[in-house]
Amino acid sequence: MRMIMAGMVAAPLALLVGTGTTVVATIQTGSSAPCGVTALGKYFYVDNYSAGTIARIDPATNRITKRGRAGATSCGLAVGAGAIWVENYNPGTITRVNPATLKPTNTIRVGNRPWDVAFGFGAVWASNQQDGTVSRIDPKKRKVVKKIVTGGSPTCIRPGAGSIWVGSHGTDSVYRIDPATNKVTTVHVGKGSEICVAPEAIGIWVVNDADNSVSRLDPSTYAVIATTKVGSGPTDA
Repeated sequence: MRMIMAGMVAAPLALLVGTGTTVVATIQTGSSAPCGVTALGKYFYVDNYSAGTIARIDPATNRITKRGRAGATSCGLAVGAGAIWVENYNPGTITRVNPATLKPTNTIRVGNRPWDVAFGFGAVWASNQQDGTVSRIDPKKRKVVKKIVTGGSPTCIRPGAGSIWVGSHGTDSVYRIDPATNKVTTVHVGKGSEICVAPEAIGIWVVNDADNSVSRLDPSTYAVIATTKVGSGPTDA
């Protein structure tokens, strides 16, 4: 199994293979602070936060085959509806990028300081950290069709287990959004700074940044089944 990982500190992007413990290539992305990474077809895509650019990587050769513009202070990436969707933190926008040309086709204003972007249930979702909201974008109309109030400080956003799940920085809860109704359910975890969430059929995994742990929630009742210490400052899942 091949995995790819981007790092915010230095310019290279590291490509990992097997169990993820062996670095097989280091790929120069062309700018400092590579941030988000996603896959579409046979390629990987990575954006550069400081430069607002996006690069396409062929994992067969470990080479960049194309570069383009992604927006400004770009980080989160999602794929869906024939496009790459890029979260631009500082201007508060989501950019739609054509994956064939790597050219932006639309820039959509969302909320204040979007942290992440996801695609699921036929929509694009942006978590707006400083608004306490999630923006729902219709990918055909290419505009926000609903601003959903979650409260807290929304961060990581993921589709899965029949819902949209949102982490929250500095709180002890995560948020479940019903994609059919846009209704929000606050799920109390109680470990502090539930910054990211990974929903799966066997459990909802929540990263507790302040507690240095990961909690597993029951996907039916949302009760905490177990919490495991993982090390200092976990931020993603």
